[in-house]
Amino acid sequence: MTQSLDDALQQLLEVWAVRHGRAYDVFEVPPKLPAAEKRKLAAALKRYAWVVSTEPREGAWVIGEGTEGRTVSPRTAPALRRDYEAEMKRRGWLG
Repeated sequence: MTQSLDDALQQLLEVWAVRHGRAYDVFEVPPKLPAAEKRKLAAALKRYAWVVSTEPREGAWVIGEGTEGRTVSPRTAPALRRDYEAEMKRRGWLG
């Protein structure tokens, strides 16, 4: 995972967990996962109503696309958090 994806996840979790007090689970997936492990992960993720991912995954909200090699600056972080919060509300994840 690149630093920019870590930054994107950090901003999302700032909204989800810190601002709104929501619990979350994290799955860190190796780049090359054997087929049996992919099926096992897909089954595990189906237990969740909402999934956020940094790579395309069925039913997931993909964040951090196009951020390779960039980081979230303190100056732009508040706008990113506002965008994430608006998207969470649009998806019905936040009341």
